[in-house]
Amino acid sequence: MRQIWPTPATSTSVELHSVDRKKKRKVSEWAAFHQAYIDDWEDFHDNVDDNNELHTSSEYRQYQTWYQGATRHRLRAAWTEDDYADIHSSDDEDTVYDQSTRAGRQVEAGPILDRMGRTLQSSVRDIEHFRPRVTDPEMRSFLDRLSNRFRRAAARCGCRTATM
Repeated sequence: MRQIWPTPATSTSVELHSVDRKKKRKVSEWAAFHQAYIDDWEDFHDNVDDNNELHTSSEYRQYQTWYQGATRHRLRAAWTEDDYADIHSSDDEDTVYDQSTRAGRQVEAGPILDRMGRTLQSSVRDIEHFRPRVTDPEMRSFLDRLSNRFRRAAARCGCRTATM
């Protein structure tokens, strides 16, 4: 379907987001205090865009130009030069992803990124568990750097696009 762009500006309601519970201690009925916002939420069906128009190639290219300018995106460098299908898998890595890619099917990247992120976080926990027993200051420094690198890499495995 044709994408509506640029999207209509929607109010993020500065008043709503500036409410501080500490400053509003006298408010005891929060539902009544926020009733206007609750009503807007419950009337969501009035805000649905009934767009039944098919897109055209030129409109889609224009939309993509706008979208790429309105979001940040980054392509990831390959983590190895080897073909993933040619890498020998251990028993715990013979997953559906492994089997599907070997068969030549396109597979969603999200699950493998999630798995990699969890594996890296597990490595961080292992390092932090082992680190207190290390007495050599140079080795402790190395483990700190390695732990930080793994933690950052795990965070980058998340599938997020931040809108500018």
